[in-house]
Amino acid sequence: MKKGKQLNQTSFLLMITIVLFFVMYALGCILFKEQGFAKTQNFLNLFISNAGLIVIGIGMTIVMITGGIDISVGSFVAMACMMLAWMMERAHVGAVPAVIIVLITGIIFGLVQGFLVAYMDIQPFIVTLAGMFFARGMTAIISKDMISITNETFMAWAKVKIYLPFGGYVNRKGVMIYPYIYPTVIIALVLLVLAFIMLKYTKFGRSIYAIGGSQQSASCWA
Repeated sequence: MKKGKQLNQTSFLLMITIVLFFVMYALGCILFKEQGFAKTQNFLNLFISNAGLIVIGIGMTIVMITGGIDISVGSFVAMACMMLAWMMERAHVGAVPAVIIVLITGIIFGLVQGFLVAYMDIQPFIVTLAGMFFARGMTAIISKDMISITNETFMAWAKVKIYLPFGGYVNRKGVMIYPYIYPTVIIALVLLVLAFIMLKYTKFGRSIYAIGGSQQSASCWA
């Protein structure tokens, strides 16, 4: 009964969040209808603008379930973006190698922090605070000025649009305009589904919940 009660409470909070979102969105559609707020593209723009945050949120969700914290993610994102821009525009590195280097850097950065927390038993707040200052400092060292990306390959990736066969409207010139999303939205949603499956239906996912409940008990059980 206790487990069922907990599930009901969780479901209730999720339902409240979803209802509030749609109520606020409906109010926006009514109040700002003349500005095009009710168009399908405006709703999809929420996913387009926040695809990166969805990916970050997935990782942060897993960290918080274990009872940990990571305050370095924002600074590392800034460092990664600056690295990517600097390599392509200043060092003239190709888009593909630059992206691979940034991904490898992210993996190493995460492994080092994970090692310090899991094996050196240092508080995650302290580790990620140091990581935050390190990433901020490296961002400033790489470049103190804004770097605009003009790499043709990267810009071609950024401009790829996936048009949807529904939700279109006729503009003032009589042309049918269909809503679109970017591949980044697809990637974010796929990762979201995979994370949900992993957490709910795999042994590793159950272990994450167990660590969040009691790290000592989870270690003994393992």
